[in-house]
Amino acid sequence: MTMLSDKLSDLSVRVGDVEARAEAFRSESQAGRTRKLDELKAVAEAHRASLLVSDPAGEDDIEAAWAKFGRSILGRIDSVQLLVEPRKDAKDPKDAALRAERLERNAGMAVDHALAAAVDAELAVAEAVDARLRAVDLAEDET
Repeated sequence: MTMLSDKLSDLSVRVGDVEARAEAFRSESQAGRTRKLDELKAVAEAHRASLLVSDPAGEDDIEAAWAKFGRSILGRIDSVQLLVEPRKDAKDPKDAALRAERLERNAGMAVDHALAAAVDAELAVAEAVDARLRAVDLAEDET
């Protein structure tokens, strides 16, 4: 349960204050925003890479299904990322506004999917806790 607790703590830190971090990002200088974007990309890439390290051959059905899901979703994220044009110094305000609108829609959809994943994660945690408590109750009933 400690490993699960650590993962929950990491999740809480990552999503707990994302709105405050987004607001702070707004007040950054151009150079600060560029640096922060590079840092966030590196963290995202490292986290995504860590999801691909598993060995499906040694996994049970649940782990194998999650490994397959991870490979699938990361491939799909890659295909979406290819649609996000690289940052450039726009000279035309209309082009800059269109890019901003596209990326705002992209961000909104990413948040929608993250929320769905967070809700599913909360359900999975509740199911795991319930299963552990039932196992403990059954063990106590045998004694």
